[in-house]
Amino acid sequence: MLTVSNQHKGSYGTGCLIAPGLVLTAHHVALPGEDSVAVRDTASAGFTQAAVVWESTELDAVLLKADRALVGAGMGVVRWGELVCDYPGRRPVCSMTGFPKAMRRQAAARSGQYVDDLKTVEGTIAPHTGSRSKLYALEVDGAVPTDVKNWQGLSGAGVFCNGVLIGLARLVDRQWDRILMVLPLSHLLAADGFTAAVAVHTGMSPRLQPADPRPLMDTSPDPTLSSTYLLDPHSQVTELTGVSELVQRIEQRCKGTDRVDVAAVTGLGGTGKSRLVTEVLHRLTTTPGNQRPWSGGFLADHPRHTDYQVLAAASYPLLLAVDLAETRLPQIRDLMAALAGSHDGAPYASCSWPAPTAPGGGRCAATCAPATSALSDTPSPSRPTTRWTATARRAST
Repeated sequence: MLTVSNQHKGSYGTGCLIAPGLVLTAHHVALPGEDSVAVRDTASAGFTQAAVVWESTELDAVLLKADRALVGAGMGVVRWGELVCDYPGRRPVCSMTGFPKAMRRQAAARSGQYVDDLKTVEGTIAPHTGSRSKLYALEVDGAVPTDVKNWQGLSGAGVFCNGVLIGLARLVDRQWDRILMVLPLSHLLAADGFTAAVAVHTGMSPRLQPADPRPLMDTSPDPTLSSTYLLDPHSQVTELTGVSELVQRIEQRCKGTDRVDVAAVTGLGGTGKSRLVTEVLHRLTTTPGNQRPWSGGFLADHPRHTDYQVLAAASYPLLLAVDLAETRLPQIRDLMAALAGSHDGAPYASCSWPAPTAPGGGRCAATCAPATSALSDTPSPSRPTTRWTATARRAST
C-alpha cells in the first residue's frame, strides 16, 4: 500500500501497488487533471510524481504510473480475483491496509509534525449485500472510528481475500457504522481500456481467479519472468494451437443443461492435457457480452480444508479440473456428495474427472461441465461420461 496525494486540491488517501511503479486508487483520491499527483510507498521518505495511464470517473478509479525504481521496486504483479461463492459457514476474511484519518499521530512529543500511520481493517463480505449497486459490502470486524469522518484516507486501498486482490475501497456506508463499500475488480476488467493499460505496463493481461474457494484449488504460479512460470501449463505463455475443435467440443459440453456433468480427457504425459483444460477454463471465464461468466480451476490434491460445500454454494457456473483423478477417488466422492446436495448457488455447477490411466502409463487430466441433480458413482445412461483423447500431434504447449 502507499499514500496518494494531490496537494493542489488538498486530497489524500491510499493506493494499491499492483506492480512496480503501477498504482491503483480511487479517482476521488487522486483527482487527476492539470494538477500533479504524487505517491509514496512505505519504504520511501519522499513523494514521487505519478502520471495517469487510465481513469474512469464512473467507476471512481484511476491507474497511475510512477518511477518503478522508486515505487514498489522488486515486487511482483498482484493476483486478480473475485468472490464467486456465498457459503456462510466459510466466508473468508478480507482485509485492506491504508491511512485513515483516525490513525494520524503526532510524530513526537511537543512536536508540530504528524504522521499518517497504517491501519489494517479486516472483515467479511456477503456477496449479495450491495450487489444491486454493483459493490461489495465489507462488514468490519474489530474497532471502528467513533466519527465516520475519520475513515477518510482509507479510500483507494486494495481489498485482498486469500492473497488475491478482489476490490478497491471506495466509501463508507453512513447508514451502517461497520460497512465499507468496495468496487469489485471484475468491473474494472470489464471497463474499456483497463486490461490493455495493465498489460502494457506489466507485460501480462490481468485475469480473475476465484478468491474464496482458493484454499481448495491448486495455486497458479506467480507471474514472473522465470523458467518455472514460463513452463507451467497454467501460465498460458504461448498460444495453444492444433486443438481448436477439441476445445470447442469441451466448451459446448460445459454449456449443457444438466446441473452436474462429468467428462474426461486422456492421453500420455506431456501431450498438453493440462494446457488444454486451462484454455477451456480461460474461454469460459472470459465470456464476452452479457453472458454469465464461469469460474473454476484445478482441484488441489491436498487442499487447506475439505469443506466442498463452498463449491456447492457457487454463484457462478464452475469448471473444476482434477489431475490424476483415478488416484483421488475418495476426494472426488466427497466433492460430488457436496455438489449433489441442495444449495442456493449457480443453477449450473460443473465437475469432471478423467478415466483411469490409459494403457502405456499416460497421465490423466479432468474437465467439468454443468451437472445432473441426481448423482451416483456411475454416469447416467441418458448422458454418459464423455472422453476425449489428447495426442502429441494435436496438442502443443
